[in-house]
Amino acid sequence: MKKLIGLVLTLVCVLSLVGCSNEEATVWGWAQGLNQEDIVRATPWCEDNTFEALNGAQTLDLVMLLNKLSKDSFTENKDLVGGTPTLGIQIDIASETYYINESISQDGALEIKYNEKMWWIDNTELFDFV
Repeated sequence: MKKLIGLVLTLVCVLSLVGCSNEEATVWGWAQGLNQEDIVRATPWCEDNTFEALNGAQTLDLVMLLNKLSKDSFTENKDLVGGTPTLGIQIDIASETYYINESISQDGALEIKYNEKMWWIDNTELFDFV
């Protein structure tokens, strides 16, 4: 009986967290909460060339840069202004893939699609890394 009650309580907690996380998920929350272990692979690319995936130390550097980003680092690209980027990094996390690309419309900025919205990322260190 105790196992059944424990299982039911665990299921209720998990379902509650899943429901809340979808509503409250923010791109800066994702960036700040990312761990090196979350990343299956991070692969930089430039124009038509895909490079080797980042090694452990490089992935840690990427995670540390993303963890430093705050809400002020992101601006929603509501008008979807942009063009075809020439460089970026593909980040594979479990069943999700995120692309951080250079922004054609915001000089020195990057962009990412998160929760069906496009966001500019203003951070020189991350731009230089990518």
